[in-house]
Amino acid sequence: MFLRPLSIVCLSSLLVIPAVRGAIWRPVTAEELALKPSKTDPDVDARGLFREVRVLNEKGGMNYPHNVISEYIRLKIFTERGKDKYGTVQIPYVNKSNIYGVAGRTIRPDGSIVELGKDAVFDRVVVKKNGRKTKVVSFAMPAIEPGAIIEYSWNSNVGEFISRYLPLDVQEEFPIDEVTFHIKPMTLDYITFPAMRYMPFGCNVEGPGRD
Repeated sequence: MFLRPLSIVCLSSLLVIPAVRGAIWRPVTAEELALKPSKTDPDVDARGLFREVRVLNEKGGMNYPHNVISEYIRLKIFTERGKDKYGTVQIPYVNKSNIYGVAGRTIRPDGSIVELGKDAVFDRVVVKKNGRKTKVVSFAMPAIEPGAIIEYSWNSNVGEFISRYLPLDVQEEFPIDEVTFHIKPMTLDYITFPAMRYMPFGCNVEGPGRD
């Protein structure tokens, strides 16, 4: 496992988002397209360029908040082994959770782009035990080759659940340059919560700021 640097940005106002948002991709730079493995780790198969996570309590039915987490990852592939290992993405979830708004694309070394087709995204049950289902949304990124960049995003909604004591994973199977969490605390006037607190484990965290 690789430990990733973490920066947290706290959002200060209630934000209501549509049920499904189209993917908004960051521009791909010439430096990212030309990126090679570092001299200190020449055998690395892939390198994460960034991971961006947004956590909010979206107002749902009867104004009760739904916990919504959005993730966006960009990854540079260096080798055939990296292509095989990271080219297929699996997103597990359980019970009443819902994964939606999956999008992805591959940027070839020459800068051309191949979009992930909607028919390439699959949702299946992998474990069913004692009334509890573990499901996986999976997809294979298109047109991957060494030197390509892949990026993908999705939203997860775990239903009527408030983000209290919510663990946020900052570890990954590959090294990554940047990890950012945007966290919107609850602001509904008729619900009283303690001030937002956080506790890092095994990593250095910058002080929270406003987005």
